[in-house]
Amino acid sequence: MIVYTTLLLALAAVFSTHAIAQPLSHAFTYQGQLTRADQSLDSIVDFKFRLYDAQSAGTQIGTEQFVLNHSVNAGLFSVLLDFGSTAFSDQQRWLEIDVKALGDIEYTTLSPRQLISVAPVASVSIKPWTITTQGIHYADGQVAIGNTNPQSPLHITNGALDDDVSVLFNDDVIIEDTDAILTLMSDDSGSAGSGIMFKEIPPSGLLSNQWGLYRGTSGINSPLRWSFGTSSNYTLNPTIFSFSTDGVITTPPRTRTKYLLAANANNIGNSKISIGLNSFAYTLQSDSNSNAIASLPIDLPIGVEITELSAGVSDFSQNSSVSVVLMEHAFGTTTALEVYSLETTLADSSGHRVLNSTLSTPITIQEGMTYYLEIRLLGSLTNFAEFIDAKISYTTDQLD
Repeated sequence: MIVYTTLLLALAAVFSTHAIAQPLSHAFTYQGQLTRADQSLDSIVDFKFRLYDAQSAGTQIGTEQFVLNHSVNAGLFSVLLDFGSTAFSDQQRWLEIDVKALGDIEYTTLSPRQLISVAPVASVSIKPWTITTQGIHYADGQVAIGNTNPQSPLHITNGALDDDVSVLFNDDVIIEDTDAILTLMSDDSGSAGSGIMFKEIPPSGLLSNQWGLYRGTSGINSPLRWSFGTSSNYTLNPTIFSFSTDGVITTPPRTRTKYLLAANANNIGNSKISIGLNSFAYTLQSDSNSNAIASLPIDLPIGVEITELSAGVSDFSQNSSVSVVLMEHAFGTTTALEVYSLETTLADSSGHRVLNSTLSTPITIQEGMTYYLEIRLLGSLTNFAEFIDAKISYTTDQLD
């Protein structure tokens, strides 16, 4: 039986002399001294190397490494081994070696396995550590890049500011620079895009709710969205705000009301019409030949849908008839069209009445159109009514 022994002389990580341009390699150099019958070996040798997580038995880490036809002089050899990027952690590792020299029929497994000790370069992974040339520093459970005095679990400095610690409150990540930019990049092949999530996790450990600020992946015009909900997939939560690339801010459709004061109305009657203004209302008076008309401009964003019209009148003549008419005027024309009309006959002259109508088909505000509301007291003998106020209900997905 042939007996070999080996002595571990050195174990060191292999890295480029141009460390800035090339990353640290996963490979390391194993150097040993091989003897047979207490004599240093001079031979051509085939090696097999296996990495384990225990001194005996245990689990093999990575794949077996072969070094063939390797020259051993005066017992000394040096080989380069690479068990992969995940082979080493903060747990100990042992190296098992098989040797077959010239003339040997089969491999001989050396015993015991060799303990892989920490090499100088690898020692930076053991806390606490500092790499001053790269500005990386570890202190009391916090990591600093570009400084040696981290004020948060991660503190990145690329241009120190003359700030006081009093400006900090529960900060977990600090980026400190004259222009501090946090960049999130994604391509158009995903489904979630780039985003920042604000999650609430109660003691149960389950998601309670989540705010999300994210950009989807639907193309170059993908909007930026604010969402809120209970789904961990923030793209499934309702959108609260959406910011489009043309600067429009939209929200989920909602109903709004615009109030129109009679005091702001215009008299568009003729000389046969007497319209007087008191502190809060228009007094409309018509005769048998003409209507009395108060007109109020409507200023609403393009795209909103008018769904309801209302007007308040009082002190009217018996059997007087009042109309509430929505008018549409195209830019550059001399006539206006009635878009919607609500007519009501006032049966008596007592009290206040609200004229109200819900539109069966909403009226959409169009670009290039001017809209206004007319309150008309129809001409019939000598009638009068007091117009107090009006309102318009509409739905929109835009901010007012």
